[in-house]
Amino acid sequence: MHWSDPYLRLGYQVGADGPDLYDCWSFFRLVQGERFGRDVPFMPSPLSRGTTAKVMPAWAGSFGWGEVNGAPEAGDAAFMANGRVPTHVGIFVGDAGVPAILHCPEGGARLHTFTHLEMLGWEVRSYWRPEVK
Repeated sequence: MHWSDPYLRLGYQVGADGPDLYDCWSFFRLVQGERFGRDVPFMPSPLSRGTTAKVMPAWAGSFGWGEVNGAPEAGDAAFMANGRVPTHVGIFVGDAGVPAILHCPEGGARLHTFTHLEMLGWEVRSYWRPEVK
């Protein structure tokens, strides 16, 4: 059993914040807190994908995360796009046999390899992690 298995039973709903339904940001917050001990602030779901694309980097920067230059590490935020700009967030998982992204898209939480993500039209555009002070 992989540590991500219990998360895979959780469902998706726009604007949801648990305990059974989550949007991608609230799911990200849950996993960061429980698995990685990181307190990620609540951010309300933007009204559109365009707004999401504009605010994601600002959100990350506002709570002390910086863009990763180099290889991702377990727990890094994966800003993902299903189009031109990032509108979705997941978590990089490096210990699942092959590198993968744990995320909560429509349909509920999933652990997808990069091959699966590509088949579904998703692309990781950048990784972010807490900056060391």
